[in-house]
Amino acid sequence: LPESLRILRYVLVALKSVITGHRQFWIRERNAEKVEVFLLDPQPVLTILLTTGLVLYVIRRLSTPKEKIVLLCGVSSSGKTVAFLRLMTGMFLPTVTSASTNEGVLQLGTSFVRLVDIPGAEELRKMIILEKLKKSVSGVIFMIDSSTYYKESKEVSELLFEVLCLLKSLKAKSAKVLIACNKQDLLSAKTSSSLKPSLEKELSVLNKTQMFALGSTTITGVESRDSNARLLDNPNGQFSFDSLQIHVDFCDCSSKTSATVLKEETTLRFVKQWLSAV
Repeated sequence: LPESLRILRYVLVALKSVITGHRQFWIRERNAEKVEVFLLDPQPVLTILLTTGLVLYVIRRLSTPKEKIVLLCGVSSSGKTVAFLRLMTGMFLPTVTSASTNEGVLQLGTSFVRLVDIPGAEELRKMIILEKLKKSVSGVIFMIDSSTYYKESKEVSELLFEVLCLLKSLKAKSAKVLIACNKQDLLSAKTSSSLKPSLEKELSVLNKTQMFALGSTTITGVESRDSNARLLDNPNGQFSFDSLQIHVDFCDCSSKTSATVLKEETTLRFVKQWLSAV
């Protein structure tokens, strides 16, 4: 052993008589073998290093904000990609029909949200939505073109029905849903207050159809039976968003205009607030 460590092998012993008060001192040698084993054995050092590293890793993981995943879906031409780019860049950018997903991370205060824009084409969206919903998602933004809703209400309600049934069947009831009535900058746009009862009527028809359907039903590639193939178990099949176990919000919005052109409440402001709280 080095000379500086060799000293640790000896100890000073003092003995004092209680009666006479006489003191006696002597130096006693420790067990040198045990000292050398303790000083040279790397096992305690490795244990300390590994424990320290593990603690630091756990602290770092806990302190890093968890990234939330939110899906942006809807039928084709509902304005999803325009809204996606507006949220990501703050600018209105012209787009074409998407053939693949667009993904980006949006920072809202101290939280991070991964926004996934899903193509609206029917042959693309079904399996993509199923694949994404199998993972842990925090929410779904369902975009509706409120200026043409009554022309495509059947397709819109069928897709919304599929998404809600998937959230139910995949045990993702904790995920929140925002139905964004888009394109409020157009004169022909309908507000969310008028579209909500219309959607409930369409979803009631679909729910009743599933209730009386025999055998198993396939929903977007998922074999579901009975309760998973419908949203509510009411005897009359009547559907209402208030009775749904999944939390659903509505908002009016426009991803094309800014607050200087349109009222502040009809921009994407509420969408951002919803994303930060999801």
